[in-house]
This record gives sequence, C-alpha cells and structure tokens, in this order.
Amino acid sequence: SLALTGFPFLSGFYSKDLILETIYFSKFLFFSFWLSISAAFITAFYSFRLIFLTFFKNPQGDKFSFENIHQSNYKVLIILSILGVLSIISGYFLQLFIFGDNFLLITNTFNKILPLIITFSGIVYSIWLYQKTLLWWKLCLNDYVKYWYLFLINNWYFDILINNYLFKRLLFISYS
Repeated sequence: SLALTGFPFLSGFYSKDLILETIYFSKFLFFSFWLSISAAFITAFYSFRLIFLTFFKNPQGDKFSFENIHQSNYKVLIILSILGVLSIISGYFLQLFIFGDNFLLITNTFNKILPLIITFSGIVYSIWLYQKTLLWWKLCLNDYVKYWYLFLINNWYFDILINNYLFKRLLFISYS
C-alpha cells in the first residue's frame, strides 16, 4: 500500500512523479495532469482507508470468522518481505536512473512537490474521516444526501438497469 500510494523513497513515488511530470509538461494534457493528481489523492485515500480499517479499528466480523483466523504461512511472509525490500531497492535505482544526482534540486519545483502534498493529504484525510465512525451515517440521515449516497454506492444502478432491460430480454429471446 505504501508503494501504491507513492510514499517517498519507494518505487511508486518515483514512477508516479515521472508520469505526472511528463503529463504536466505536455502541451495539451494540462487537464489530464489535474485528473492524475486527483487519482493520486484517491489512491492514497483508499489505500490508507484499507490499512486504517484493517489494523486500527475495532473488529467488525462475526464469531465464526474470529475463530478461524490464523497467522500467514511463513512462505507468504517471506515473499511479502522480499517484495517490500525490492520496492525500496527499485525505488532507489529508479531515482538514480531518472534523476541522477539532481533529485534534490528538481524536487523544489511546484509540480514535484504537489503530488507529495496530495498523497499525504489523502492519507491524513482518510485517517481523519474514518476515525469519526458516525460521520457517514449522520450524513445519510438527510434524505437528499441519502439518495445520492445510495445512488453512488450502488454503482449508479448500472448493473440493475443492464440486467433488467438488456439481459433479461435477451434471455427471453434466446429461450424463444
């Protein structure tokens, strides 16, 4: 999750910065730069939401789930450790390959600092939001917000519309 969010000195940090810098300096893709910055914020938000809800909140499962919890196999732990170390090493070599010794000089420009600020703000916002457990439910008490919340959480009802109006009719035609 740290490498995915673009945490500093990991492989995702340098690749994300390179992609955003390439988009920023292209002629017609300035709007794409802001979409990519928004995607970086959302990625940091949902990755740390997952970490926060998994490791720092009270468990939400049933008794059967807790009785069957077990520690990961040592093979899984070894593979995850290798992936973590390789993420750090590849981030270091990617930084040397792309930036050389000038990385600290390049970092002072606004377009290099903005993704880092956005990443950390996504992390802080996810922790702040999910510490307040009842915030979403208080918002859902308002009828107007409740309908928008249900609309967005149900994937804009695309699956219901496609199933009811397209696939069921095609299924009826295929039976006929």
